[in-house]
Amino acid sequence: MKPASKTVVSRTNFFVTDIITYEGNTVEEIKISFEEAVDHYLEYCKETGKSANKPYSGTFNVRIGQELHRKAAEIAYHQGVTLNEFVVRSIKNAIVQNGSIIRLEHSQTG
Repeated sequence: MKPASKTVVSRTNFFVTDIITYEGNTVEEIKISFEEAVDHYLEYCKETGKSANKPYSGTFNVRIGQELHRKAAEIAYHQGVTLNEFVVRSIKNAIVQNGSIIRLEHSQTG
């Protein structure tokens, strides 16, 4: 018996307003389809004069005030981590406490 073929259809949002859709029957087809979809999106933006949405860089500047900065630095020091590591952990904990879940949506047919 021949195994059923599967087609994966995916939609990428990057937490921005634009959606890029792509599909394929193999990992290679999905990769090629994704790259073509991104190229098409960028061309569309160029033709229409629209600014392309970009994924987050992973870096941002936060103004928290002197007292909060001092307290965070003290806690980080006592935990033996950098202030950056402390802030990353704190944000992760806040996300977990708020029940935020990133859902990856995909459909499979076969």
